[in-house]
Amino acid sequence: MIKKWFMLILIIPVMAISQINMARQKKTDSLLAKLKADSSHIYRFQKVRPYLSIDNRNSFINRQAVNFKGLQAGVILHEKHTLALGLYKMSQNSKRSVKTLDGVKTAERSVSLNYLTFFYQYAVIDKRYFELDIPLEIGIGGYDIKFQDTATGRIYKEIKGGIIPLGIGIQPVVKPLKWVGITFLCGYRFVASHTAVNFNGLYYSIGLTLDIRQIIRDINYRGFKKKRYHSKLRVILKE
Repeated sequence: MIKKWFMLILIIPVMAISQINMARQKKTDSLLAKLKADSSHIYRFQKVRPYLSIDNRNSFINRQAVNFKGLQAGVILHEKHTLALGLYKMSQNSKRSVKTLDGVKTAERSVSLNYLTFFYQYAVIDKRYFELDIPLEIGIGGYDIKFQDTATGRIYKEIKGGIIPLGIGIQPVVKPLKWVGITFLCGYRFVASHTAVNFNGLYYSIGLTLDIRQIIRDINYRGFKKKRYHSKLRVILKE
């Protein structure tokens, strides 16, 4: 009889501790399942998301180096297709005049070129550390060519007209981090216009990409959800 009571005294605390551990494990598993569900929701695949890019292109017109400041805005579909509108203006420094011979007259010629494009980009490769994009664009714009007499400083001739630019390029992106990448863009611009100035030419740029969506995701998950998980987990383990 004494042995039975002795065994019972030993078993009851063990059973109580086991029940406490089971309850604690159940709460821990539930908390972990909630964290996984939150993670899946935060990092979920998005069919459509906004796209915004500040473009700084270097190019050549009649062998003269020029620079275009551009802004692209649109959407990314299924993480593969980018559709956007782009606005490009020749930088002020690129409009500097160059000496030329206009007939028998020596003149300073300055060229201005601005255009609007419809932009499409396809992601051929999209890996963790590397991406390869093929950008295509077609647009409409205008040019302004001014001739200034070097002797008098008077603008004696101005030619204006419209253009239809077509562009194709290749853009590798190296991504050392999930939310930042280094882009290398190289392409060729074809321009249909009725003028003696040849607007066709290579263009290139080097820049940075910031995935704001990924930054917000990481802040939401690591800065809030995961911290709350560890905080609640510590409370459960102290019970």
